[in-house]
Amino acid sequence: MLTRELANQMVEQTMIRLQHNINVMDPSGLIVASGEAVRLQQLHEGAAYVGRTGSTLTITNDQVEQWPGSKAGINLPLRQNNKVVAVIGITGDPAHLQEVAPLVQLTCELLLYQSIVTAESEWQRKWKDDAVTELFIGGELSISTLERASLSGISFAGSLCCSVFQDTSGQTNTLRRKVEDFLEWPDKLVGIGVNEELLLITSGLSEQGLLEKLERFLRSVKTAKVAVGKLVAAPSELAMSLKAALVTQQHQKNRLAHFSEFEVPYLLDQVPREDRASFSANTLRELDNKALETIQALLAHNLSIQQAAESLGIHRHTLSYRVQQIERMTRLNPLAFEDAVKFWLACGWTVSSKT
Repeated sequence: MLTRELANQMVEQTMIRLQHNINVMDPSGLIVASGEAVRLQQLHEGAAYVGRTGSTLTITNDQVEQWPGSKAGINLPLRQNNKVVAVIGITGDPAHLQEVAPLVQLTCELLLYQSIVTAESEWQRKWKDDAVTELFIGGELSISTLERASLSGISFAGSLCCSVFQDTSGQTNTLRRKVEDFLEWPDKLVGIGVNEELLLITSGLSEQGLLEKLERFLRSVKTAKVAVGKLVAAPSELAMSLKAALVTQQHQKNRLAHFSEFEVPYLLDQVPREDRASFSANTLRELDNKALETIQALLAHNLSIQQAAESLGIHRHTLSYRVQQIERMTRLNPLAFEDAVKFWLACGWTVSSKT
């Protein structure tokens, strides 16, 4: 709990305000930090007494010989959770130190508390980052991660949802702090993955409740975008929610997008990549760039020959002739619904395989 770095910080911070030497000892009396470098790693018997008893010890010049390794001054315990974790020693005439000693003790205990809070915060962030990495790489949260979540007061009961955040300014860590500060309900986990993906896992919120909170968040954080996955019922299904959020992120045009807007791409994304590539190649292999351009124009205009022809800058009869050629080459009619769906899939999967 008492590190050398923290002990040195205590010495530096207190000696700035007090014109006396300061020693920091561990509960056994070993000097771990001091304004007098020659005293480092020496045993301070007075501090050892304070560590054992938890009592403040005043040593006058007449009493120095009773406490080997000590000098005149005041030695005070530093407590954390009612346990002595260090001893602070102020060198000097005890009569002149009575008023300042409690202030030095308070300052050092505050520094100690701050270091513990910081360490706890860093530990919390680390295991949450590890949890996000587990989900991205392994597709599930380990038992130890779920146990850590429980110990941290995070419940995975009720509906669960993964939301992927992006900061358009590239300040992912700053965005993380904003998410943690704004979204105050306890049942949430915010972490950053190995590729700087900022993921929010929420528990116990309805779809509408979550979207309302995120809408309020985006009104206050103008550089953020959020893609919300599907609601699932158990931690074992979080990979499904994450995948839905990632597919949503690929297609989203607005700052807040929900997977329900992109359920078809989500379902199609379940098809293995190699099968998609094979289907696209087989469907489009006989077509040149002009034919592909024609198909894409028809798809973009709901199979309207007139609108597609206008977008291509050609006569509608010319476009009809192209459609006949495409049907002859592929045995698929771009104006027939089922065949048009096949072209839509093949063109879409061709684009996705290149990204």
